[in-house]
Amino acid sequence: MKPIALGLATGIAFDAFIVRMTLVPALMTLFKKSAWWLPGSWNRRVPHADVEGELLRDHIRDTAWAKDHPHLAVHADYLVTRTDSSPLSLQWTPGQRIDLVGDAESSSTLAGTLAGWRPPVSGALHVLGHALPSDAGAVRQGVSVWSRSDADVLDRLGDILEQRLIWTDSPSRKTDRRRVVRQTLERLNTLCRNLPADTRPLVLTEDTRPGTLPRPQQILVFAAAALLDRSPVTIISPADPVNGDDERALWWRGIDEFAGHEQVVALCVSPPARALPSRSHRTLVDLSEAALQAGGVQ
Repeated sequence: MKPIALGLATGIAFDAFIVRMTLVPALMTLFKKSAWWLPGSWNRRVPHADVEGELLRDHIRDTAWAKDHPHLAVHADYLVTRTDSSPLSLQWTPGQRIDLVGDAESSSTLAGTLAGWRPPVSGALHVLGHALPSDAGAVRQGVSVWSRSDADVLDRLGDILEQRLIWTDSPSRKTDRRRVVRQTLERLNTLCRNLPADTRPLVLTEDTRPGTLPRPQQILVFAAAALLDRSPVTIISPADPVNGDDERALWWRGIDEFAGHEQVVALCVSPPARALPSRSHRTLVDLSEAALQAGGVQ
């Protein structure tokens, strides 16, 4: 028994004093942040242990805060989305229309945060009654972010609209999806008849390729596709903010036609905010650093 006890004691002493107190701290100092690196696929699968209950405490606090403001679809209090940006406060009610003015980076970062795909750096945020980041999964079901892709230009219009419905599983039956696609095309054709004659709009069918359409007609098609899923909150074109008063007016014509009365729609627009009309029924949210430093609820 004595050799076994001696070997066990020696192993414990080596592990405690050589490995844990010398080698491991030395390697962590050498590798720095790399010592904590995990592949992205592993990091998503490894559970985040909340040993002392801090995450649970924050979730309970944020959920209670969200329940105190049930009339707001989006409520942010001193929200910071990037380490180099100033805080932002938002109060968006159901049915509100927003001109979200900022560059592609600022707009995409805010859109990703509101949709639950990026955790806030700091501040309080709830969307559709769910606190973020603890209820990110529930928020992703109710917030849609749309930016134009190559497929939106090159594919058949019928396929584009149907894929948008399949992605959101609304409606789930194929016959119902085909009916929605036909109704959307009818509404688009009616709307396009009101475009100026020099636009020369084409008659839209399921086989139409949006890339072949005049630019004004493309915008109306994109607006219909972005809003087809009827998400309670939709953020349009954060990766490529709309530039120019004419295109912005066309976007809002399409949005007003296809958005639901209770649907919150934010259209991302290129700066500067002062270039936009001062009198409008839409809310202006300026993401420029000067506007954020000025403070106030937007």
